Amino acid sequence: SNSSSSPQLTGLVHISQLHATKISDVSDVVSLDDEVWVKVMDVQVESFEDDITGRTRQRHKVKLSMKYVHQDTGQDLDVDNEQLEDDMQRNSNR
Repeated sequence: SNSSSSPQLTGLVHISQLHATKISDVSDVVSLDDEVWVKVMDVQVESFEDDITGRTRQRHKVKLSMKYVHQDTGQDLDVDNEQLEDDMQRNSNR
């Protein structure tokens, strides 16, 4: 038997990253508990002090996008990351 023990992750996708065209209503694209294909745009690691233990811990903030991945096949639609980099640059200028 060929089994995989990949961890499941839960995340948020900003409305601007749901679809290649601008959408006004999120429910036109996704519903609660949908499983979708995503591409990781960026990972930021933040250190913080745990209020209970006093230990320094790390939190990972992961930016996700659906618009760079074909939702039927999971195929990467931006293999060279040109569109992703353009989006990241536009967002950093705001």
